[in-house]
Amino acid sequence: HRAAERIYSAWLGAPLSRERLLEAAQDADAHVRTALAQDFPMDMLESGSSMLRGSMAAAALRRVLGAEADREALGRTIPVAVEHEMSAELLPGIRIRGKADRLEQRDGVLCVLDIKTGSFQNSNIQMKELIRGQLSSAKQQALQLMIYASLALHGDESIDSVQAGIIPLRHSSLPDAAWLNLEGSTLISRAQLRRIDDLLLELINEMLDPEKPIMHDPSSSYCQCCIA
Repeated sequence: HRAAERIYSAWLGAPLSRERLLEAAQDADAHVRTALAQDFPMDMLESGSSMLRGSMAAAALRRVLGAEADREALGRTIPVAVEHEMSAELLPGIRIRGKADRLEQRDGVLCVLDIKTGSFQNSNIQMKELIRGQLSSAKQQALQLMIYASLALHGDESIDSVQAGIIPLRHSSLPDAAWLNLEGSTLISRAQLRRIDDLLLELINEMLDPEKPIMHDPSSSYCQCCIA
């Protein structure tokens, strides 16, 4: 993940090319070692299980860069930001924040992207309706991307629509990101923003209601307060 962002940050503000992506893919092992060396001693990275894991990470990075190179042959991408902080005030005193792994323009559309190193299922980022009943514990990734879409639309009132998606490193041979699908479309429009925000406010009110505690999902590795 860090190696991918390190490569990507070097291209900010400039159109990508298939040639640059393939060149970076060839150097994937070196990029991974450089990224890991920021946190681990080099002798650890050059032996045993750490070296094996590094090789597996480099292989995944090569695949994802190769897939992006194939996609880039069909469209135009301009990197905008890496690890981008976003925030918006839904109501006075109620502010949401997030950090997107990537922000980029794909064929003129602003795309907010999250890199996932863990498991992923495309059905978990599809919502037929913008209603509370659609948000089960399996839809946590849909909720995350929906928040990103809201933040992106609030952040630039000149844009009419955005896309929010996942780059799954475990499935890095996919030709494109896996996009949030709301109400049958992967293009999230400004016309949906008010209903998205209303749904987020409904969740926030649940979190603030002491009679409706949101319990921790024991299978979750990160959050301590899970949408169920």
